[in-house]
Amino acid sequence: MKNAADVVIALQNTSGRLDKEQILRDAWKLGITEFFAGARLAYDAMTTFGVKKVPLIAEADVAGFVTTGTAHGFAALAQNLIKRQLTGNAARDALSAAADTYTQHIWNGFYRRVLLKDLKCGVTEATINKVLTEMASPAALMKSRCLAASWPRTATTCPRRSRASRCWIARWMVCAF
Repeated sequence: MKNAADVVIALQNTSGRLDKEQILRDAWKLGITEFFAGARLAYDAMTTFGVKKVPLIAEADVAGFVTTGTAHGFAALAQNLIKRQLTGNAARDALSAAADTYTQHIWNGFYRRVLLKDLKCGVTEATINKVLTEMASPAALMKSRCLAASWPRTATTCPRRSRASRCWIARWMVCAF
């Protein structure tokens, strides 16, 4: 697994829950935080992008194509869609331009699925949260510089939701992109 699209495809091709959890553990150990940040956007019911149609890259001309899209660029696009700074034709044009900066594998396999809010890999937020609670203790997360100010003192508090289990993705993956 090299990127988030590889993680989604590996999860999609695996049928067992324990195997899917192991794939998520491996992704965490390999540092593929892009997947977990995308999962936060896809599984957060309070986050909407305001788009119903997201462009699909039909065929990729691999010869000579250089990927210029980054995770930070996608995060900026997603924030503009969430805040409704891009709507209508401007949003459609921005999505088409963004799709042109990624390979077919990465856009269709991950970013498009995030924008459609369905990763189509047979994993729910409960499974991801279960793995993250096993892999990342609050003490280990506190060591990260981007988390020091935002981490709640107890695992049961969450200002955004009444359930603490969803906070693992929602609270600490804010800085992942």
